[in-house]
Parts: sequence; structure tokens; C-alpha cells
Amino acid sequence: MQVETNLDQENFDEYFSAGSVEVFASTNDLPGPAKFIGMVEGESCQMKASDAPVSAADARTEARKKAASMQANAVVFTSCVDIDEPQCNQLLVCYGKAYQLVNEPGQ
Repeated sequence: MQVETNLDQENFDEYFSAGSVEVFASTNDLPGPAKFIGMVEGESCQMKASDAPVSAADARTEARKKAASMQANAVVFTSCVDIDEPQCNQLLVCYGKAYQLVNEPGQ
């Protein structure tokens, strides 16, 4: 059965890309060899005081999407920091290291 939709496949893939990136508490917790890909960051901005408060989960999800776009499948968050930003009533930025887990031959 063929279904017509106005959904953009690229937007759909990007929205769910964070799910392909696993979060680890530290590099010691990575389950085997891993290649460092680069640094990532995500932010959560509360535009007005009446908006929902900033969320570390939102900031981390944004960082995981960026990690996925870099072909990473693992991230280790190093910190989340409140930052003064004139465009946001409150801004939380989470920083992390993106890794590509290397599958050993035969696994």
C-alpha cells in the first residue's frame, strides 16, 4: 500500500537522529574501542520568563543530533552551564565529546 504524505524525509530523519547516539557517563564507560569525532554542544533557551524553563534534556538532545550529523554514535557529556545571553531570559548549554564506537572484527 502506497501512502502519500507531505512529511519531508530529511526532517524526519534529523528529528530522530538523536536516538542513534548513546550517552555514556565517562570515556571509561565506552564499550570498547572508540574514535573521537569532535566536540558537540546543545542549548536550551528560555526566550521569555513565561516560557518553559531551560532543560538539560533538551540541550543534550540537540547535542546528540549534532553528534549524529558528524557520524558519531556515542557521546560523553562534560558539563552543562548557564550562560548569560541577551536573546534568552535563561540559556543552558551542554558540552560533550562525540565518538564513533568501533566494532571489533567478528562482532
